[in-house]
Amino acid sequence: LYDMARDRAAALMQYETCAAVLQEELGVEPSEQTRSLYERILAEQPAGTLDESSRGVHLPAVQTSFVGRQAELFQVGRLIRNPDCRLLSLIGPGGYGKTRLAIEAAKSTAAAFPDGVFFVAFESCLNPDLYISKIANALHFNIDTVASLVDAETQLLDYLWRRRLLLLLDGFETMISIAGHISTILEKASNIKILVTSRQKLDIQAEWTFMLEGLAFNEILAPVPIGRLDSVQLFTARARQVNQDFHPSAADFKDIAEICRYLEGSPLGIELAAAWTAILPLGDIRKGVEDSLDFLRTKNRDVPDKHHSLRAVFDSS
Repeated sequence: LYDMARDRAAALMQYETCAAVLQEELGVEPSEQTRSLYERILAEQPAGTLDESSRGVHLPAVQTSFVGRQAELFQVGRLIRNPDCRLLSLIGPGGYGKTRLAIEAAKSTAAAFPDGVFFVAFESCLNPDLYISKIANALHFNIDTVASLVDAETQLLDYLWRRRLLLLLDGFETMISIAGHISTILEKASNIKILVTSRQKLDIQAEWTFMLEGLAFNEILAPVPIGRLDSVQLFTARARQVNQDFHPSAADFKDIAEICRYLEGSPLGIELAAAWTAILPLGDIRKGVEDSLDFLRTKNRDVPDKHHSLRAVFDSS
């Protein structure tokens, strides 16, 4: 019906919802007929509402593999596909992987947004007045600040109101004071969906929240073999980046799990600890983690300053 009504975005979103429900409740895939219809709609070019250079998935290139978080990825994807959820906030402490999960979720649901998926980085922005220009720049939309008699926010809203796209607003805790403007975007642009990562809630009426916790580190809470715990798998994957001969034994897995437990499953903490496997045995890493928070730091040049150590994360919070 959505396809017959030429509502391509709603048709694609309906398929994603169908596939998710079938998998969750029955453990099956959509029928061949349903998939064929989806693929035909997906192959069609939507009505020209954006330049070709602006349409598509505009997300940062990732530098490392995505490990674990499959349950969270499914849950966040389901919320993004939910037509009642217009604004979804991923909330959690620094270093818990909010941005990476949001990027993966945006990728997995991109087909539902024919006018594109756009990433807006607010993490290092300390001036709330810049929020309009940052969103406009991410959308490749030029605001007329000279000849136009219309203010910048109205120009942006006029541009957005007929678009079907996903905005990923990353590190929005610095913008909490202007969270009310997000409500205005949702009100004026009824087909826009917004995904936010933040250390605190926006506290506006449209907000749905997903609280992100640390990776599973206890086989009692997550009934899988210790080596398959998300936290242990992340430690192992990052350790092999610096030490290709890293092949933990059963006893080693217990040390890794204890390190992850001490860090409460913090992905950043686990990655910082795993980097030490290039020069230290696991027992020494475990002792270093337990003795001092300052043990966990990195010298990588492309890591943001506030993620250079766990203490830096706490300080920036």
